[in-house]
Formats: sequence, structure tokens, C-alpha cells
Amino acid sequence: GTTMAPFIAFFFSFAAVLYPNRNLLHPIAFADYLSSVLPPGFAGPIGILKNWTYALFYVLAELWGSVVVSLLFWGFANEVTSVDEAKKYYPLFGLGANVALILSGRVVKYLSIIRERLPPGVDKWGLSLNYLMGCVTAGGFMIIGIFWGMKRFIMTNPKLYSAK
Repeated sequence: GTTMAPFIAFFFSFAAVLYPNRNLLHPIAFADYLSSVLPPGFAGPIGILKNWTYALFYVLAELWGSVVVSLLFWGFANEVTSVDEAKKYYPLFGLGANVALILSGRVVKYLSIIRERLPPGVDKWGLSLNYLMGCVTAGGFMIIGIFWGMKRFIMTNPKLYSAK
């Protein structure tokens, strides 16, 4: 939970605070000034500075997949399964991960269809972002809840779990 909470907080705050206030938060005039006085080789870092909220979102989204999905999940899986059980259950875990990718793709496709039907003048990307970050936040809280329940009720019950 302590590793996931900052990610969940960021994704929620990005949709609720950072993205709606991006015009106030992005130092566009300062970045334009830097572009005029620095050599062209600084165009990349200046572009990141100019759109720092998007760059931060990109970095944390990439870390979400690496840290949360891979590191935390497989660390927990290794903690609760023995080597003999791993041979039996790890393929199922991989299958579950692929099913989750398919379902997430369907959600993104559905949200894209919703965006197409919105009237002009509506921030289509902002609405889609709110829905997606709502899904990420809800999913994150579900993961924390499942992890807590497993640690509290399953792994403490000798009838259900045997640490080998």
C-alpha cells in the first residue's frame, strides 16, 4: 500500500488539479525565453520544462507499469507461492495479466467512442483523462484492498496458507 499510494495520489491529482490548471503551471513564456538565448541543443530539455506536467505524467505512468504491475505483483506472488506451486500457478498469473490487458484495451476503446460523441467546445481529452484516472485510482484502491485482505485474512490463517 505504501508504494502504491503515491502513484494513486499523483494520478488522481493530475486529473483533478494539474491538467485543469496546466495553462497556469506550464512556464511557456520562460521556456520561450530560454529557447531564444540557449543553443538549439537545449530544445529537448526546454520542451520538457515547458510541458513539465505531461513529462511527469509520462514518467510516473511508465513507472506504474514497471513498479506496481511487475515488481510488486511478482514480489507478492513469490512471497505466497512455493517453488512447486509456482510451476502450477505462474502460467495462470501470466494468463490473468494478458486478460487484464485485453480488458484495459476495451475500456480505452469505449472511452474513445465516448469522446467522439461529445459536442464541440467540450474538453474531450480532459473528460477521457478523468475517466481513465478514475479507473486507475479505483483499480489501485482495489489492489490495496485485495493485498490487505490477503495479508490479514488469508496469510494469517493456517488452514488457508502455509509458509513453506
